Amino acid sequence: MDNNAKKWFDLANLESEKGNIKKSVEYYSKAISIEPDYISAYYNRAQDHDSLEEYEDAVCDYTKVIELNPSDHEAYYNRGLLFRKMKEYHKAVNDYSKAIELYPDYMEALHNRGNAYSLLGIYDSAIKDYSKAIKLEPTFGLAYYNRGIAFDEIGEYEKAVQDYTTAIELNPDFTQAYNNRGISFRHLGQLENSITDYNRAIEKDPEYETAIDNRQEVLDHRVDIVLSKKGSYYNYLRELLNKEHKV
Repeated sequence: MDNNAKKWFDLANLESEKGNIKKSVEYYSKAISIEPDYISAYYNRAQDHDSLEEYEDAVCDYTKVIELNPSDHEAYYNRGLLFRKMKEYHKAVNDYSKAIELYPDYMEALHNRGNAYSLLGIYDSAIKDYSKAIKLEPTFGLAYYNRGIAFDEIGEYEKAVQDYTTAIELNPDFTQAYNNRGISFRHLGQLENSITDYNRAIEKDPEYETAIDNRQEVLDHRVDIVLSKKGSYYNYLRELLNKEHKV
């Protein structure tokens, strides 16, 4: 067995399935030492390195796969995912772009390139990629949600509301979409709608601190508006007391 790369590869797969990732990496390495061009072994070892958060080693393995098979769009895509984890967003964009060049209808690559563009603050490009992903998969709720975030960032709050609404229609339990739509409503001055959305997010996740804090900010802001109309805090309190004592 010592000189049989396929047997080491099969044994590595078994260890990986059992969750013995370090052992599987060791066995994939043995297979590669015997057969240096063993693409599947590099591919699987890359995935296991990723599981161990050994991202640089995983990048090296996918790079080797690409050297052996330059037309492997999935290898570019997976390496792009690693570059994103490593916060090397420009490199991620380049790899996603190469994957899309090889496979133009690669919806996941379009969506993730949109995410990388958003992280770089290039929101117009992100929106274009999200839109292409949605065209390929109209029920992809996460793409609507992320496009909504991009619209928020460029001040297109009404479009953001539309996208969050679609994301919620596709997934009624999408708590982050309720929270983000609440933020967009606040920017549009629709405070009641904003509070309603924060309440929905909190109902679905009572420990959702971001939504709780956002709701409190809107409630405080609404009180500030009332106070400014009343003229003074003293007058506002006096009116409240008079209302409470009316029979």
